[in-house]
Amino acid sequence: MNRRQFISKGITKSASYGVTAYCLGFSISNVFASGTKRGVLPVVSASYKKTIRGMNYYISWFDNDREVNVSIPFRGHDVLLHPAKPDTILVIGRRPGIQFCEVSINKQAISQFVSSDSGLHFYGHACFSHDGQMIFTTENDFNHAKGRIVIRSSDNYKVISSFDSYGIGPHDIKLLTDSKTLVIANGGIETHPDQLRKKLNISTMKPNLSYIDSINGDLLAQYTLDNHQSSIRHLAVSKNDTVVAALQYQGEHIQPVPLVAMHERGDLMLKYPQLDEKNLSRMNYYTASAAFNVDGSIYAVTSPKGNLVTFWLAKEKRLISSIDLHKPYGVIFDNEQDAFIISTSKGELHAVNPETNQLSLLMTSNKSWDNHMISIKGAAFV
Repeated sequence: MNRRQFISKGITKSASYGVTAYCLGFSISNVFASGTKRGVLPVVSASYKKTIRGMNYYISWFDNDREVNVSIPFRGHDVLLHPAKPDTILVIGRRPGIQFCEVSINKQAISQFVSSDSGLHFYGHACFSHDGQMIFTTENDFNHAKGRIVIRSSDNYKVISSFDSYGIGPHDIKLLTDSKTLVIANGGIETHPDQLRKKLNISTMKPNLSYIDSINGDLLAQYTLDNHQSSIRHLAVSKNDTVVAALQYQGEHIQPVPLVAMHERGDLMLKYPQLDEKNLSRMNYYTASAAFNVDGSIYAVTSPKGNLVTFWLAKEKRLISSIDLHKPYGVIFDNEQDAFIISTSKGELHAVNPETNQLSLLMTSNKSWDNHMISIKGAAFV
């Protein structure tokens, strides 16, 4: 199997918005030519820095070799390109966040805050409708211990409607290629903002993966795991709608448990990809993020508590390689680099080729990256 067969060089989804990295002045080159930094990818992520006065939170990106940090008043989690507003990204507050904000890349400033309704808080994730006119956020109705999917106008962020997430603790949310089906990671953990981040129902939690019609809110299908204490947290979806679920185990740490699950439309259950005992143990009961390569043949999963990144063949449902990396968090795939780009809590950005396991340092920040990042090469920035 050659490299072109192994990792597709197709067009990234974000490139469909039609603007290249040149518009932002980023330097893109092949980092594998020498194994050292040759260019900086245009990526955006929430970040944070601990000081003697407490925690400071930011949305951060690199412009050429210059780091840009916009201070925000809450800890961000997921970051989204706004498909209907040029120059705009959204930063969603982490649980129990009560805000998300709109940020202008060109002005390097917050342009708008959005607050959750009374009795609700954000869970850190959102996705846009296919036409970019609506945004779906995962939220907690904490007085009734129910998950909600709230629909807002992407223009002014006013609430249009909402529906049940069909579980407790909805976290990640993705829109499938049919442009109407949402897949929801209901983590199963009951929380209440009055009790900070205390987990209130560990013994009875019931995580699930739910497919929901985004138009009428109907439940289309729902799948549970063998172990009810494996919380479904983050999702990656391939171009053919294969779903990878990154898990975080909430039970006693007696013996290793599976931390990656997969589902393909039409399957009757979630499946666990094959993993050797050594890597399973090293994942240390916790995964952070997952991402597919362009053609959906390979995906990566970060395990920050195990200082490990694993790479998997999707069709064969098995591990192909792994690398040691100190506290890896966010991961995306960049087709120009033929590599997965991984962020760490040390502020590093690395490019990793899963075929050769070659690791190349792209850039180091003095901030710690949060779980998620996005490429901004495809944004309509001017």
